[in-house]
Amino acid sequence: DQYSHLIEAPLEPLAPMGIAADSPKSDEAIGDSETNSLAWLERAKCHLRLGDLNRLLNESGASTRHFQLADRMLDALVNQLPPVQSVSLRKSGVNRVLWLRHQPSLLELVQLEQINVAIGYALTTGNAPTTAMFQRARRRLATWLPEHPGGNESTPTEFVARAVAARVRMECLVQRLNEEGRPLNSKSEINDPAGVAIQWAHWLTRVRGKPNDYQLYETIAAEQADRYAKNGKPHRAISTLDQLIGHLETRLQTDGERSDWIQSLAYARMNRAGIQAQIDN
Repeated sequence: DQYSHLIEAPLEPLAPMGIAADSPKSDEAIGDSETNSLAWLERAKCHLRLGDLNRLLNESGASTRHFQLADRMLDALVNQLPPVQSVSLRKSGVNRVLWLRHQPSLLELVQLEQINVAIGYALTTGNAPTTAMFQRARRRLATWLPEHPGGNESTPTEFVARAVAARVRMECLVQRLNEEGRPLNSKSEINDPAGVAIQWAHWLTRVRGKPNDYQLYETIAAEQADRYAKNGKPHRAISTLDQLIGHLETRLQTDGERSDWIQSLAYARMNRAGIQAQIDN
């Protein structure tokens, strides 16, 4: 298949982008190095996709191997790419529209895939990422995204959209680990980070609207509504479910009926009714 072809095709070994410090850096030499680095990045992304696919098929052994291979390739890329100066958007005062148009460096592309690999590996193995890794991921995401999506409905670059998806998936992982009694011992600067992740996920359905965006929003909203209810926050659960129900109703009206959407809507309505009954009593 296409993935097998991409992960088996011969590639030149990775070499530092700048060649030797005392050597002249021709445009051709730098261009060749960038092309080779991009080829290695695509190979790492293939292993990442195969890791995710095998995880969904409950093939944990194969999934783990692919994530480990992707991780090694991405680490090698980070070590051979020149550093990029990063400043948190929350501290930079950058225009609230400019972040939507961000065009990443090659290093930033690699760093985003490192976050995705860490999430996928944790979901596959059940091993929580280290607190240091988690903090590093949060810092990187804060250089690309503001604290909240705000009211801007402009279309983001593909990189920004993928960074948003990574932020939401990471928060899903954090909440699941917390439920299992394995917190990451990492405090967020954001009040109710899970609630903010829901806002980001819902925003992504509106500005990009890929099937995976809808699935991500519906998953985190349903899961977090359950957590709010269990943690004594029924009104937060109700508001989360109201938004989810409205979203699903609109989707069924505009995109046609599907059994899984109907089932999700029925579950959300039933869950809301149960929580409302607890409030009334």
